[in-house]
Amino acid sequence: MFGITGFKLMLILIAGLILIGPDKMPDVARTIGKAIRMFNTAKDEMQRMINTDMFSAEQPKSAIQQSNQPTVASTLYADDEDEEEEEE
Repeated sequence: MFGITGFKLMLILIAGLILIGPDKMPDVARTIGKAIRMFNTAKDEMQRMINTDMFSAEQPKSAIQQSNQPTVASTLYADDEDEEEEEE
């Protein structure tokens, strides 16, 4: 795992506790976990779109038009559109 030994990992955790503090450490870890999860979701969606375009028999349609699942971007912006409609 990137050449990190147990000793180096322990030093990183101790430095994190000193810099961030024990009160904020769970929040920081939760935020990092959400960011990694969003990155992996976007990566999987991009890989699916590329595979759909490469192996699709119908070339005129784009991968977004062919898929029935909403994209990450459309899910993120759907909440904003709902809020704008409620304001009007």
